Amino acid sequence: MQNKIFCVWLLLTVWTTEAESAKPVSIAKSDLVHPADGMPGELSCEKEINLCRGVKLAAKIEVTAKGNGTLTIGKLKVAVLDDHNDGAFYEDEMLKTDFVDGDGFLDLVLSGIICFTDEKGDKVVRREAFVSTSIAANSDFGRFIPVLISTLQFVEIGLASSSKLVT
Repeated sequence: MQNKIFCVWLLLTVWTTEAESAKPVSIAKSDLVHPADGMPGELSCEKEINLCRGVKLAAKIEVTAKGNGTLTIGKLKVAVLDDHNDGAFYEDEMLKTDFVDGDGFLDLVLSGIICFTDEKGDKVVRREAFVSTSIAANSDFGRFIPVLISTLQFVEIGLASSSKLVT
């Protein structure tokens, strides 16, 4: 009898844990819309992120008319969109922004390619890929806080001499 009760308890525990686990979320450029009260060229997006059981925060991306965009979640602010050519910009304008689960908590993973241009700004002279697993959730405090911060890891990617800046 005790074995049957233990098996039922174990099944309910596993089912409850799986049902409440954090679901991966991505924010893409296609999610950005023109805000009703915004200026021409501005974009924004807001998604509720279930970081872990009982911890939810709004992730908001706001993009200026000049093409610079910031992701805000809690007190964290990260530049994730750069279309403004000032010597460097993100390929495809925006970093890949994912909240992924590896341990029951969603971690913010940013990845992409930074393109560097020549002095005139009309030719890409160098591209560097990076991945940053920069922020992780910690439910012990009941809120989203930075618990792991790592530097961006750059890898230079070779370019053909005919690569041009697309504007």
